[in-house]
Amino acid sequence: MNQDLEPKRAGTHLEPASIKRTHLSRLPIGDTDIASVIHSGYYADKTKLVGKLLLEGKTSFLVRPRRFGKSLFVNTIAAIAEGANKELFKDCFISNGEFEDENGDIIKYDWKKYPVIRLDFSGLNNTSSDKLEGDLIELLEDIALQYKVKITGKSLQTRFRRLINTLITLKKGYEPKIVLLIDEYDSPVINLNWDSQNYKDCMKVLSDFFATVKSCANNCQLIFVTGVYKFVLSGLGSGANILHDGDISLDEDVSDIVGYREEDIRALFKNNFDNICDRRTEITGIDQSTETVVKNLKKYYNGYRFSNSNKGPNVFNPTSILHFFKSGELLGYWKDTADTRLLVKQMQDNIERFS
Repeated sequence: MNQDLEPKRAGTHLEPASIKRTHLSRLPIGDTDIASVIHSGYYADKTKLVGKLLLEGKTSFLVRPRRFGKSLFVNTIAAIAEGANKELFKDCFISNGEFEDENGDIIKYDWKKYPVIRLDFSGLNNTSSDKLEGDLIELLEDIALQYKVKITGKSLQTRFRRLINTLITLKKGYEPKIVLLIDEYDSPVINLNWDSQNYKDCMKVLSDFFATVKSCANNCQLIFVTGVYKFVLSGLGSGANILHDGDISLDEDVSDIVGYREEDIRALFKNNFDNICDRRTEITGIDQSTETVVKNLKKYYNGYRFSNSNKGPNVFNPTSILHFFKSGELLGYWKDTADTRLLVKQMQDNIERFS
């Protein structure tokens, strides 16, 4: 598909920034399973962007802070790419919206069925390069087991290539292209001592792996990679070129790819505001209205803009918003979930990068 493909709103009415819901349940704090979040009633619809990525078919690299919704977005791509979850997304843009290609033709999302390789790097063992490589091999073997195929080979690179080559030949309605999703690519190394031999050895494992990913790119419908920092890219060698070239982290048209917008909060939490206003009145001793609460939320949690221009929307940190609607207290919930040691070290060692 052409890269100029743009999503268009269908004639069917959709709630702005949300899906329709019949009831509310628990707040999905820390939940990264798209089915669970949709059923909770608090899902901010990001499927327009998922559809665009899958239809365009190119490598995309996204950097966002921890607990901003990257893993949920990756899970959403996987669920849609698998092609069997149309009913789950029946009230979302992916089912009701339209896309316009470069010729002005209107198309609907085609719900093709792709083999999906989803790799979460956040839980990999990084105490040695051998353990890191062993964990990666186990992830690939788990994927192979899921599709009832077997892969062999002495190295991580060989097994990955053989998994790709096997999955593109699957029958039973699968497309001959892979959707490759890598979440938290930098997690195995960001907290290692960068002067240690272990760091260098683990970086070699990642560098070799991404070189193999690059060599298999033509067999992929989509490669989507997330991380917390870009610092690690500089040590990944030529294999990281596909990530540099596909970096969408500050693209204005995807600046709200994760996080809540103001219209999301007004739509998704509209049934929560009466209780939260009462709670805020109890806490502050001052009568609170919905507009007062929204104003305070913007002050505390709306300071994030992921674009190079002033046109991109500010987004609310979702972790903080969900915790606020649970407790009613305006506190720094998100800051306690992140490890900022690497950022501090980079500022100490390379302050000129932070002008």
